Amino acid sequence: KIYKEYLKDIDSEIDRLTNLIQKLLDLTKITEQGLNLVEVPLIELIEDSIKVVKPLAQSSNVWITVDIQNNPTVLCDPERIVEVLINLIDNSLKYTDLSKTERYVDITGQNRTNSYLLSIEDNGIGIKEKDLESIFEKFYRSDFSRSRDTGGAGIGLSIVYNILKAHNWSIGVESKQGKGTTFKIKIPNKFLLIP
Repeated sequence: KIYKEYLKDIDSEIDRLTNLIQKLLDLTKITEQGLNLVEVPLIELIEDSIKVVKPLAQSSNVWITVDIQNNPTVLCDPERIVEVLINLIDNSLKYTDLSKTERYVDITGQNRTNSYLLSIEDNGIGIKEKDLESIFEKFYRSDFSRSRDTGGAGIGLSIVYNILKAHNWSIGVESKQGKGTTFKIKIPNKFLLIP
């Protein structure tokens, strides 16, 4: 019985390391191979992302809402942008504040003067101010994420940052501990087609 538990732990660690290696290879591909840019409705990218994270949202009792103004079409690498959205929504779900009865992730999009702003907002545990400046660095994990053991390696947000940088898009983050976090993706107008 003890050997079975050891084997299960080893198998779990192999899966985690395989996933980490795959993410690192993906990060290398972004810089070496470039992007496969096509025009795609932004809402399709969001819906594809939600399908992946929906089981985790349901098991965490988190509502995901979407409100995308003008439903723009964006010029992007759809596979990569879906990866970005999955990472951001998944983070919101992993850091849910279990003490709250109402838990949500709101995905909104709004026109700005020279860009389109896509926001992913949650009412989770939030991020300490001291961690905000390092959050997009490769292998960075806050003290809390290490203590909560979410299974991450600190590479997800670095991948998000680098994919968006390769698209010439940008990302920022606002957070208050105990209140929640908002990631804001800025899509320049030259990558938009608004009907």
